[in-house]
Formats: sequence, structure tokens, C-alpha cells
Amino acid sequence: PLSLLERASSALQDLGSDVEKTMSVNATPQREPPASPYATPVSVRSAPQLSPHSADSAHRGDEQDAELQAQNTKLKALLKQVSDSRHQLQAELERLRTDADLKDAELEQARGLAEAAAAHAHRSESNGDTSSTGTVAAGIATAEAAAAAERARELEAVSEHPSFWDDSARAQDVVRQMNVAKGLVERVASWGRALEDARAGLEIVADMGAEGEEVAELLGDLGDRLRAAEADMGRWELLKLLSGKYDSYSCSLTISAGAGGTEACDWTEMLTRMYLRYAERQGFAAKLVEVSRGDECGYKSATVEVEGEYAYGYLRAEKGTHRLVRISPFNSAAKRQTTFAGVEIMPLLDDSELSLKDVDIPASDLEVTTMRSGGAGGQNVNKVETGVRIRHIPTGLAVKCTEERTQPLNKARAMLYLRGKLLAVMEEQKAEELQSIRGDRVTAEWGAQIRSYVLHPYKMVKDLRTAHESAQPQDVLDGDISPFVEAWLRYRQSDAGKKGE
Repeated sequence: PLSLLERASSALQDLGSDVEKTMSVNATPQREPPASPYATPVSVRSAPQLSPHSADSAHRGDEQDAELQAQNTKLKALLKQVSDSRHQLQAELERLRTDADLKDAELEQARGLAEAAAAHAHRSESNGDTSSTGTVAAGIATAEAAAAAERARELEAVSEHPSFWDDSARAQDVVRQMNVAKGLVERVASWGRALEDARAGLEIVADMGAEGEEVAELLGDLGDRLRAAEADMGRWELLKLLSGKYDSYSCSLTISAGAGGTEACDWTEMLTRMYLRYAERQGFAAKLVEVSRGDECGYKSATVEVEGEYAYGYLRAEKGTHRLVRISPFNSAAKRQTTFAGVEIMPLLDDSELSLKDVDIPASDLEVTTMRSGGAGGQNVNKVETGVRIRHIPTGLAVKCTEERTQPLNKARAMLYLRGKLLAVMEEQKAEELQSIRGDRVTAEWGAQIRSYVLHPYKMVKDLRTAHESAQPQDVLDGDISPFVEAWLRYRQSDAGKKGE
């Protein structure tokens, strides 16, 4: 296609040159013939007498001039069409050349990835590791993959015991651990298959030659598979940072309005929506279990339960005070306003996962109050005080539950929440005994913020702990907080993060 367009452009250029030459010839003025020395001079006083033959010649000359002028006009129009067509062809040529350059660059990149993968596979094979799993594990996760495979075999042997399901809680925990170990083994095996396919593809390319559409398609497919494997390796590396005792559990988020009045209630609802969107992006199951609505709009507080593997490990990064700066829609003077909301998080643990040796709370340390739940549920929840709020007096930590229909069920669930929150704080403060826990409540006010969301006079979201920032606040508020979570996980493992803790 490029050569055809180039020949067409050259032909149009030649045609334009011919048209210009023709126009220049037509525009040349006709010179008068030189006067004859034998011509009879004409008297100045006598008027020239034109013969009929001379009049006919003059008339034919006028007709020729008119025809030449019309021909020139047509040639000018034709020249303009030729020029426009030539410009269009030149633009199409440039576009095709650009596309060809981009395609060549993509092919070179795919070829480079495939060659690098094959070289890595060859080095691993020369070291004596010929299995697809070992090929990847040699440079990435040999010890982890081998330990996971051994652990999976041990747990599978335990699950085959006849009395395995006698203790259902323990059996479920064993099955969960076995699935995690098998998932790691399968993940590493998929990396090995990707590298083996890359090496086999390069051998096919060597047999087919370096040209052809089939070669380009094959290299592009190999590049896509290797990039997918590389992205999965990055996610696996991130999971290695989630090494906390409760990081693999589901979690509960409590978002509370801070300083700012009605604006703070609206900000609390915006954060609630952001976390629901984030959970949807991550494939978690999230639900809004408790809401206390504001006087005008928004939420005074909201509780979101997020169920999924490593939900607590990821969302631990969000604990703290979140600050919003914008032109308030609730300010009649349209002034810029700063408001705050606090986010607290705790793991969701079952009774089987909470033992007395983990946390034993004396009844004398609890302050229990009841309230009407309100909302859906019939007259019972609207007339009877079924809602329960429990406050741990030594630490000041408090939880509330209104989602069940009866007071005993709400109290039992609130105790689970309180134990989970105390265990999370014990882990963060590295406290061995419950008595050594200090109050760790989130204060949603100035000076305690962990992240700022600025919508005016400029647009930016910045995490004050990791210095990670984004110039797209709308994307962040739509749930795209994964870069901030990953930055916090890496920061926590750094020397600065450990000193900060």
C-alpha cells in the first residue's frame, strides 16, 4: 500500500507540473508582427479603413482569447483538485508510515521480551532445573513454591482422615489454608508455562524466518502472555507484604463524620461510596450494614463489611483521618471549606477464631447502652431498643450494632466487633496483654489527617505518610485507591515505615 500511494502521489505531482506549463503557455501575450518597410504609410488625418477580411480576423482573435481564458479557468480548477488530492495522499502516507513504525516497535518489544524469557529459561535449565515450575521459581519464588507444595500435601493428608469433619471450624480453617497453598503452586506453575511457551515460540520463529504476518502475530501473542505473567508476579510480590496475623481475613470499615457539620456528613457518604467501588474493583463482596443519616444529607456514620481474601490486609492502609478541601455546595457564599472524616477498620473473626487466650474482656470493663435501631424491620426495631453500643472503658474503643432484629443478637455481634478491634490494636501496638493497650481512636480533625483530597483551587490527592499522590481525584473517589494501598504496604516494610510504627 505504501508503494502504490507513493506512485500515485508522484503521478499527481507530474500532472500538476504539466498543468502549470500549459497555463503559462496560454497566458503568454501574442506579439504584433513587425511592420514591413514597404508598407504604405497611413495619413494621420485619415481614418483607417478596415477591410471585411480584417474584421473577421479580429473577431476570431477575440473568440480565441475567450477560449484560452475559459481553458485557463478549467486548468486552475484542475490544478487545485490535483493539489488537494496530493495533500490527502501525503497525509495518508504519513499515517501509514507512523502505523508501520509503531507496529515495528511493538514487534521489537515483543521479540525482546520473548528472547529475554527464553534466555532466562535457558539459564535455569542449564542450572539443572528443567520443570516448568522450577524454571520460574529459580529466579523468583523457589523456596516459597516448594514450601507451599509441601504444605498443601500435608493439609490434603489431614483432610483425608475419617474424623476430619468432626470439628467443622477446624476443618474449614484447614481447607482455607490448603486452598491458599494450592493457589500459590498453581500461580507459579502458570509463570513457568508462560516462559516455556515463549521459548517454544522463538524456536518456531527461527524456523519460519524473521518476516511474515504469522511471525508478527505469534510474537505479539507471546508478548501479551509474558506481560500478563509479569503483572501477576507483581501482585504476588505485593501479597508477600501482607504478612500480618489477620491480613488474610475479611474486615469491617466504620466511617464517621468529623469536623465540618453538614459538609462532613456528605464527605462521609462520599468515602463510603469510594470503598464500595474499591471492593467491587478488587472482586470483594461488600455491603452497607449500618448507617446513621445526617440531618440534611449524607451519613453521620456508616459501617461497611468487606468479605474477601486479604481484605483486611489491603484496607488497613485506610485507617485514619481523611481531609477534603473543596467549594462547599452547602455554603451560600460558595467559599472553600475543609472537612474531615475518620475511618476505622477491624478484622471479621468468628467465635472459633477468638479464644480466651487471645482476648479476655472482663464485664466490669464494658459499658453497654441500648437504643432503637430504626429503619426497616417492622415495629419491633422501631419501638424496642434492639440496637446495642458497647464501650471498652480502659481504652475508650466503642462499637455499635443495629443490623440484627433482637437485642441479644446485636449484643453478641457487637462483642465480636469489639474483640476484633482490640486484637487489631494489639497487633499494631505489639502489645502482649490487653491491659497494655492504649486508646487508639481515630480523631477526625485538623492535624491528624493521613490523606488529603483537594478539589479546589487545584486537583490532587496526596497521602501524607508515603508522599504518593494523584492528579485525578475523581478516579480516586470512584474507587481507584489501589496505588495508594500498594504505596502504603511498601512504605510499611521500609525503614522509614518501621520507625513510624
